[in-house]
Amino acid sequence: FHQCKTILCKFIVHLPLNRDIVNAAKNNMAFPYPVNILQTKFDPDLPARLEKTMLVVDDMEINRASLESIFETDYHILQAGDGEEALRILEEQNYKVDMILLDLMMPGMNGQTFMQERKNDPRILNIPVVIITADDTTEQQVLTMELGASDYIVKPFIPEIVTRRVQNVWD
Repeated sequence: FHQCKTILCKFIVHLPLNRDIVNAAKNNMAFPYPVNILQTKFDPDLPARLEKTMLVVDDMEINRASLESIFETDYHILQAGDGEEALRILEEQNYKVDMILLDLMMPGMNGQTFMQERKNDPRILNIPVVIITADDTTEQQVLTMELGASDYIVKPFIPEIVTRRVQNVWD
């Protein structure tokens, strides 16, 4: 716990731990302060999960931040404000992105145009795309799925539903 002015705040830090670090912590070795190992959980899958990269594409910063807060403990998150920026980030990352969460309605290159570009680019064609948009029309859902979307989620979204549906795409 850390004193934040007049409010007590609890900070949780997730760090990938290996057994050597856990053993050192148990013996207070190489740590200037005592470590309460009872609050430390060894998670052998954390490094592997963080190796996956997710690109969140939405023109609204609040939507990107919301999605990042849902997935940041499990995935490396990249953000783009429109389709053009997403393509630029994909190129910078050498197309090593494992999933894209994509809004449809954005200024500049919108999500539908991005999906059309993706369909014609073998470097990004196999990256799964989950659409997260306020457009709940049947026509848009069908069109986007025909363009290769893996799933379609309508805003406002429920974090638990987004998490489960993204996990379903990973599986």
